[in-house]
Amino acid sequence: SKIEANMNEMDFEVFSITDTVNDIINRFSRLREHDNYHIDFNSNQSALVSADQAKISQVIYNLLINAMTYTGPDKRVTVNQIVQNGKIHIQIIDYGEGISPESLDHVWDRYYRAEENHKRAVTGAGLGLSIVKSILDKHPGVEYGVESEMGHGSMFWFALPCYNEPSRDKA
Repeated sequence: SKIEANMNEMDFEVFSITDTVNDIINRFSRLREHDNYHIDFNSNQSALVSADQAKISQVIYNLLINAMTYTGPDKRVTVNQIVQNGKIHIQIIDYGEGISPESLDHVWDRYYRAEENHKRAVTGAGLGLSIVKSILDKHPGVEYGVESEMGHGSMFWFALPCYNEPSRDKA
C-alpha cells in the first residue's frame, strides 16, 4: 500500500540505465560470493533514459530477485541490455523450471504465485511482479512482458525509449 500510494509521484530524470543495472547487480555480490549465484550482464552499448531512476531501480531489483528465486540448480541469471530501434531493452533471464502457459497471464497479479513445486522455498508476499507492473505502467512509452518455456526458464523484459540529447543549433 505504501508503494502504491507513492506510485503517483514520479521523478523523471536522465540517467544511465547501464550504470544503474551494474550498480544493482553489484548489490548482489554477497549472494554471488557466498551462495554461488552467477549473474551475467551483457550490453551492446551504454544508454541513457529519462525515467524515475528510483522506481526503475526497484523494477530491476524485483526482477533480479524473482529470477534468483526461480533459477535452476546452476543458480545462473543473465541480464541483457540491448539498444535497438530507439529503445533500451532490458531482459532478465532465469534457467529454472519455467512458468506454465496457464500461469503466464497471472504473473503480474497481486499476491499471485503459481502452485508449482520449486527447488527453493518461495519467500515474499507475491507483490514483486505486481509492483513491477505498477511502476512500468506509470512510464510513458514503456513496454514489458514475460516469455517462458517449461523446463527452460523464463525471461522478463521491459523496453524504455532511449533518451536523445536535444540538438543544439550552431549560430
